[in-house]
Amino acid sequence: MIIKIIPRILKILLFTVQSYIIISYTKNYNKLVKNLESMGPTFIKIGQLLSTRSDILSDEFVCALLNLCDQVKPECFNKSKKTIEKDLKSSINKLFKDINPTPYASASVSQVFQGTLHSGQKVAVKVIRHNIKNIILLDILILKIIVKIISTFTKKVVILNHIIKRISSSVTVELNMRLEGSQTSEMYDNFKNKPNVIIPSIIWKYTTRNILTQSWIEGIPLSQVRYLSENTLILIFKTFIYQSYSIGFFHGDMHSGNIIIVEDNKIALIDFGIMGRINKQEKKYISCMTKALMDKNYQMIADIQIKYGYIQNTQHDILTQCRAIAEPIINQPVQEISIATLITQIFNFINNFDTNINPSLLLLQKNIMMLEGIAIKFHPSINLWYKLGPILRKMIHTNLNTKESIKEILSAPVTVINSLQQQLSTRNYTKKNHTNMILIFFNIIFILYILYKS
Repeated sequence: MIIKIIPRILKILLFTVQSYIIISYTKNYNKLVKNLESMGPTFIKIGQLLSTRSDILSDEFVCALLNLCDQVKPECFNKSKKTIEKDLKSSINKLFKDINPTPYASASVSQVFQGTLHSGQKVAVKVIRHNIKNIILLDILILKIIVKIISTFTKKVVILNHIIKRISSSVTVELNMRLEGSQTSEMYDNFKNKPNVIIPSIIWKYTTRNILTQSWIEGIPLSQVRYLSENTLILIFKTFIYQSYSIGFFHGDMHSGNIIIVEDNKIALIDFGIMGRINKQEKKYISCMTKALMDKNYQMIADIQIKYGYIQNTQHDILTQCRAIAEPIINQPVQEISIATLITQIFNFINNFDTNINPSLLLLQKNIMMLEGIAIKFHPSINLWYKLGPILRKMIHTNLNTKESIKEILSAPVTVINSLQQQLSTRNYTKKNHTNMILIFFNIIFILYILYKS
């Protein structure tokens, strides 16, 4: 067994050395991205997770990681066929009227096939690649050993160690199609009254741990579109704002390949393997803080932060720095600043604090960067945030009755935003609280910026 894995160990060691040289000296991040792609699914996942860490990585590195491609050579159809027949306990001819053996999409972890049920319904059949779980688990084990050895000489591998732990914990979700189906189904319910946004429905009878079967979406991926109307672009952004700030359950990877342009000015979202969640208390807290910022009531902001332990009475420098970021944004013409630039400012600031932060908040920042990139590609001169103002005003009105809610958040027990602190250890209390408070503060500034410009 050991002899068989030696070539993989050597390949990972070589990759580690090459990556260190690129990050420390050459700064050829596009080359590093290509290396990640060539190393397989585990390293593609590492790149995807690293792309959410704008708080510790340079903006050039993050931009390169956002272009990470998860399209690989298709696996032999017979392997997928065996998985389908084994899991569904029937021959493929009895299960499907027809199924195209050439994958519609071929990613590192799974492949998607177009099929038709005997009822005539067109479906997308997503099948986990053969033996992929063992491959990922072996890579993780090798990486853990390498990081353990390197950590005896330097502490610069802390972030990699954190990423490996994230991958280990996410393997259960990533490789269980039932869980992805559940997330897709929840999103389907959230959008069932939104006729312009289509979410695929799950065919549970044909879904197992290794197979996800859902309704087929007829359309063109945004990544293959040359022209996008302004109305459709606005619809994409409204969809993101609705799921992120109104529902609190959002697509965690809204790149152009996961957005489908459908006829009649509609869009569809696919691939719900990575999701983020913001609960009711977090949404209310953000709305209250936004109202205080709209009034430029910085004393109210300080009272809220001190009341709930995000800052201490002797640490007004935190609030001063947040104000220093917020006020220039509010006073800038909308054409002269990008949200991506704002993200970089915020993350450069919080880099001074502990980086063990809420992953959902990091996913929000990543999605904003990707969506802004889409806007720049198709309509670089559009005053997009001005047009989005009304939907954000409605969101704040829905989340709270402003005056009463601000009084409530100041007088209510600490449990009102207790969920914001669940992921924070009592150790390193101050640094971690500051980091999460500032990340939430970013989302508030993002909303406030749009409201002021509308």
